[in-house]
Amino acid sequence: MAEPTFTAKRTQYPFDTTNLKYKTRSEVLDLQRKWNTFEQIENYNDIIYQRFLIGLRNKTYYQFVSNTELKDYRAGQELHQLKYPTLSFDSISNRPMPDVPTVSGPPQYIQLSRSTNPIVPAVDSSENTTARSELAMYTYVSTYNATHHYQYSFVNNEEQIAYNRIRQKITTCPPS
Repeated sequence: MAEPTFTAKRTQYPFDTTNLKYKTRSEVLDLQRKWNTFEQIENYNDIIYQRFLIGLRNKTYYQFVSNTELKDYRAGQELHQLKYPTLSFDSISNRPMPDVPTVSGPPQYIQLSRSTNPIVPAVDSSENTTARSELAMYTYVSTYNATHHYQYSFVNNEEQIAYNRIRQKITTCPPS
């Protein structure tokens, strides 16, 4: 079965030179190139959209060859809007896909938080006080290191041992 042939059904807008009196020939040709680039790409995309309407999905919208071509397309679109300010020249490729259900919105994500406090088993009050002071030391040193260019210098080995003990508990603690 042969594929049907398509022609662009969108309204064609020829390049008009009536208001270009004070432009050089090179400027006029540049404007015409930009105008025609927009027309050609929109005609191609219109044909692709017609194919989508009847269920043929084996081709895609126009892919720009270079950044220069993309700039010419956008400049041509702007020229169309300046010439015909009451008309809309939105890109055909921005139309919603036919036969595609409307998307209800982006998926909802739930942020899982990891507990930064170590899980400490039930202990007596002196051990609880020690654990809290070690955690306070860890919090202070970590905050200091995160906000300063230089690392915290421990006053004595006891501070460093307490810091490393809590850091070890936190890094080996399973996420909750």
